[in-house]
Amino acid sequence: MENISETSSEQWFRIKEKSAGKKRLLITLWFYKVFGIFPVKIIAFFVGLITFFADKNLRKHSKDYFSALYDYTNDKRYKPSNLNALKNVLSYSDSLADKIDIFAGNYRSENIIFADKNAENELFEAIKNKKRVFFICNHVGNIDVMRTFLQKNQHDTNPDVIVFLQKNQCSVFNDFIESLRVDCPKLTVYPVEDIDISVTFEVDEKLKNGAVVYMAGDRMSADNTSKTYDVTLLNKTVQFPKGVYKFTKALDAEIYFVSALKENGKYVIHIEKYADTSEPAYIACAKFIQKLILLKPYQLYQFYDYFN
Repeated sequence: MENISETSSEQWFRIKEKSAGKKRLLITLWFYKVFGIFPVKIIAFFVGLITFFADKNLRKHSKDYFSALYDYTNDKRYKPSNLNALKNVLSYSDSLADKIDIFAGNYRSENIIFADKNAENELFEAIKNKKRVFFICNHVGNIDVMRTFLQKNQHDTNPDVIVFLQKNQCSVFNDFIESLRVDCPKLTVYPVEDIDISVTFEVDEKLKNGAVVYMAGDRMSADNTSKTYDVTLLNKTVQFPKGVYKFTKALDAEIYFVSALKENGKYVIHIEKYADTSEPAYIACAKFIQKLILLKPYQLYQFYDYFN
């Protein structure tokens, strides 16, 4: 069964963002510009703390995740509890603070490393040779550090970057970049909802010229809730969007599953090329995400009814 019920679950795109209003964002940016990243980390911590205690649904959905994780691992450390849910939310708050540093261009590239040096070399060889690199990312860790790494690396590459976001996220993202006053000539943002023939041809041309594409592969689209694949994650059934996987086929792109997990104050990039075409890409992506979850359980950021 590939469809999901509109009424049976609380969907991520219908949940009001209680901690990411534009006014709060502008205040946080002001603190960042005047005082630097440390006060932003403190603000993010308390915003996460307040949101955690104010939002019972957030607590419930995080506990649902830990229930699935505990059932899968039988590891007592991950029993569903308020403490584990709080750790999950505060980890997310910390990643949001890091994003500001990243998009301001101030995050130190030496704090970003690859888990596998061979995978790093193979990736940048593909980028240099304009191999039509398409990153399918996810909501584990902080994928935005990849932008810093692509622009500040030892491989002499600085490709154009194409990002696909939900339309409402695009406006917030663009306002965010404008507020930072960061010049991003190599960054183009497209709304997922606006993908059509003209956008496909446009992206195809950019891929030919060495651009790389990012699109999330683990959340259904707001305007295509019936166009999903059922996949297994932690022995639970979740929905992945069909669109991203069909889009990669239309572009004849090389697929890389990618994420960046925070470990001991640094971000470690985990990347895996989709090479075994005997299984669908969305199933391979789910297996990749599960590996990431088991590495850093508190860094899965799906604060809605994901596992139901």
